[in-house]
Amino acid sequence: MKFFPWHLFLITSTIFLMGIGLSISGNEQLCVYNNIYARYEKDFNEKQALFEQTILADIKKLRKKFDANNVQIKELQQKLINQKPPI
Repeated sequence: MKFFPWHLFLITSTIFLMGIGLSISGNEQLCVYNNIYARYEKDFNEKQALFEQTILADIKKLRKKFDANNVQIKELQQKLINQKPPI
C-alpha cells in the first residue's frame, strides 16, 4: 500500500499560498503608488514644464553671450592681423 506524500503536498501548497499572498500585497502597493501618482501628476507636469522653460531661457542667454564673445574674438583677430609688426 502506497502512502500519499503529505510532506510534498504541504510544501507545494505553502509555496502556492505564499505566491497568492505576495501577488495580492503587490497589487495593493501598486494601487497606492498609482493613487499617489494620479494625485500629483498634474503638479509634476506643471513643474516639469516650468523647469524646461527655465532651462531653455538659460540656454538662450548663454547662446547670446557665446555669440557676443565670438564677435569680440573675431574683432580681436582682425586687429591682430591688421596690426603692423614692430620694427
